[in-house]
Amino acid sequence: MFRMIDKTTLRFLNDLAGNNNKEWFDAHRDVYEREAKKPFRMLVSHLIEKICSVDPFFHCTTEQAVFRINRDIRFSKDKQPYKTNLAAAIGPGGRKGTPSFYIHLESSKLMIGGGAYGVTPEQIAHVRRYLRNHPQELPAAVAQEEFHAWYGDLLGERNKVLPVEFRDVSTIPYISNKQWYFMKEMPSREFVGANDQVLMLFDAFLAARSVNNVLRRALSDVG
Repeated sequence: MFRMIDKTTLRFLNDLAGNNNKEWFDAHRDVYEREAKKPFRMLVSHLIEKICSVDPFFHCTTEQAVFRINRDIRFSKDKQPYKTNLAAAIGPGGRKGTPSFYIHLESSKLMIGGGAYGVTPEQIAHVRRYLRNHPQELPAAVAQEEFHAWYGDLLGERNKVLPVEFRDVSTIPYISNKQWYFMKEMPSREFVGANDQVLMLFDAFLAARSVNNVLRRALSDVG
């Protein structure tokens, strides 16, 4: 049984949201390390191990997977220095890999998802070519009972007008997407109360495995 995240983690994130400044964070850095950073990294580490036991494609280190809590404020109007969530993306090479499995914890909610989110124009074209050649694969994966129960449908921005190369196949499901991702949201208290948090997340990963496998094949030739 693995329960790394508890109410103290959520309390810290809630307090940070109300005190998002360097002075407060520096004064509470030990609380952050003890109540948030350490338990979340332990959770991610155990989850990576469990995922990679069935699918080595997603191998990465905890360091590669976990996002920093510091915000990049160089080009942002919002100058708050810290994120008020803990997040990780488990994929080939970690955060920059695609497709991936994503977890995002705030004081009030947990978001679980994945797929292909930050895709390049080259990758978008490559996925569309794959969908054109294999039009039933992705809809069949999305329609699976486990995926539908967890996530419902694929999400993502779409082109209103497809490039000329794909206009004659515009009715193929998901071919107009520019992203192919999925997301489940639940109250954080449900996650904190789970008997085995790692197993809960692993079940969510398994439910999305067929969709991620289609995206893997679609992206397999892209550098």
